[in-house]
Amino acid sequence: MSTAKLRWPRTASYTYSFNSGQTVTVKAGRDGAAQISWTPDQSGFYDLNVYATTRNRLELTPYDYYFTVN
Repeated sequence: MSTAKLRWPRTASYTYSFNSGQTVTVKAGRDGAAQISWTPDQSGFYDLNVYATTRNRLELTPYDYYFTVN
């Protein structure tokens, strides 16, 4: 299991997906932070795509993170 904490000022939510799969949206706290936990089904290469949505409903540029799970 992996845990990530995301933080961006004035953020209402974060939307993410692994390997271009189903997107999940989580609300951000008052400090602009959100935390997710995820456990991969198997080892291998993974792509995490995440973007923030501001309180004014502006979607920020997505970030891609690539990593390998052994």
